[in-house]
Amino acid sequence: MDAKTRAQLNQVNRAFYEGTADAFSDTRRAPWPGWARAMSHVSRSDAGPLSVLDAGCGNGRFAPYLAETEARTERGTKTCDVRYLGIDSSASLLAHAKQSYADLTWAEFREHDVLELASDTPSDFGPFDLVVAFGVLHHVPGSEARRGFLHDLVSLLSARGVLVVTAWQFGAVEHFTSRAIAWSDYNRGAEQSIDEAELEEGDYLLGFGSSPHPRYCHFTSAAELHELFRDAPVTWVDEYCDDGKTRDLNRYAVVSRTESSSN
Repeated sequence: MDAKTRAQLNQVNRAFYEGTADAFSDTRRAPWPGWARAMSHVSRSDAGPLSVLDAGCGNGRFAPYLAETEARTERGTKTCDVRYLGIDSSASLLAHAKQSYADLTWAEFREHDVLELASDTPSDFGPFDLVVAFGVLHHVPGSEARRGFLHDLVSLLSARGVLVVTAWQFGAVEHFTSRAIAWSDYNRGAEQSIDEAELEEGDYLLGFGSSPHPRYCHFTSAAELHELFRDAPVTWVDEYCDDGKTRDLNRYAVVSRTESSSN
C-alpha cells in the first residue's frame, strides 16, 4: 500500500472518531473479558509501580479496570500502584477519558499519534512493564505499517515487559461484514477517491449506526498476526480468542521481549 492511500485511510478514521466520539464512547465503557487472562501474564515488582502504556486508549476505559484489578489496601487506604499513560490521536475521545477518570491521579492521557512512535517518540516514553493495544491494529492501513507499529511497541517494553495486542475478528462475523460499504460507492461521493488497486485483502469500510462517517478496518487473521511479529525480538507467551457474545470476537497475542533485546 502506498503512502497516499495510507494517509487517506488514516484521514477516514480521524473523521470517523471526531464525528462519532460521543456515541462511540457511550457504547464502550465496560471492560473486555479477555483482559483478565492477559493480565495474568504481567510481572509485578515491589521495586516500583507497574508502568503501563495504553496505545490507542480511546476513552480510557482500561484505566479504571486497572484501578480495580491492581488496587491494594494499605492501612485502611486503597491505592493503585500503577503509572499509566494513555495515548490516542483523537482529541474528542481523550476529552471523555480526562473527564471520566480525573480522579485517577496516577493516570495520564496524552494526544499522540500511535503510528508515529518510531519517528516521534517523546523522551519520557518507556520503558513499560505492560504495553496494550486494544482495538487498534485493525485501524492501521498497510501490512508494513502494521508490522512497524507492533515492532515499535515491542521496543518500548522493559526487560520484564509484556505486550498485549488484539486483532478484531469482524471478518468472520456476518453482523459486521454486512455493514461493509463498497469502495466504489465511497469513491463516488468522496472528494478524493481511494485507489482500490492499493488496498489489501481484508480491507473494509464499515458503517457505524446512523453515522455518515465510515471507518476503515482491516481483518487480521491468525496467520497474518503471526507474520506481523516475524523477526521481532519477542517470545510468544499466549494466544487466545475472547470477548463478545460468542467469546471469540478478539484474537489476543501476548508476547514478551527476548532477553537479548532488553535494555
